[in-house]
Amino acid sequence: MAKNLFTFMYWALGNGLACSEWPVPGGQLVTGGSPRYNIYRTKDAKFIAAAPLEQKFCANFCTIIQLEPEFHDDSLDPRATERAVEIKIQMKTAYEWQVLFSATDVCCSDVTTLEAASHDTHFDTRGVFDAHVATKVKQISALPIPLCPHQLPASRTARYPELGEGNYLVGKINCSPHLANAYALGPRTPGERLP
Repeated sequence: MAKNLFTFMYWALGNGLACSEWPVPGGQLVTGGSPRYNIYRTKDAKFIAAAPLEQKFCANFCTIIQLEPEFHDDSLDPRATERAVEIKIQMKTAYEWQVLFSATDVCCSDVTTLEAASHDTHFDTRGVFDAHVATKVKQISALPIPLCPHQLPASRTARYPELGEGNYLVGKINCSPHLANAYALGPRTPGERLP
C-alpha cells in the first residue's frame, strides 16, 4: 500500500536518484525551505498551509496578511521573511484567516481534521464518499478509490462480509496444509504470529 505514495514524490525521487540530492526537512522549496511553501501556527494553535509559490499568489498573500514591504521579496532573506510571516499568522485564528483567504486566490488553507475534510463541500460535490458498504445493521462510506466514474460499479452500495463469513474458504486455499491450518486456527497464544 505504501508504494502508491511514491507517485506523489516525483520531484524528490527525481532529484535523489538522478542527482543524489535527496530532500531534507526545511531544505527545499517544497519541504519547508521557503516562506512561500510552509505551515504556520495560528492564534488558536491550529495551522495554515501556505503555498503561494507563484508571484501573483504571493503578492495577494502579502497583502492579505499585511506583511511589511521589506519582507515581500523573500529571496533577500528567506528566514527573516518566514519569521515575519509567522508573526502575522499568529495574530489571527485559523477561521479568521480562512475567511480572509477565501476572498482571493492565495493558495492557502487551514490544516483541518480528517473528519472535517470528509464532510467538506468540495468532496460532497464530487461524490467522493457517495459509495457505501453495508452489513445488516450498519452502512458506512466506502474508502474512496482513484478511478474515473465510468470505471466504478453502477451500484453505489455493496455489502461487506461478516467476520468469519469467508471461513469456508479455508482448506480451499492453494497453500501448504500447515499454513491453511494455522489460518483456520488463528493465533493460539497472545502475541503469536501466523506464518
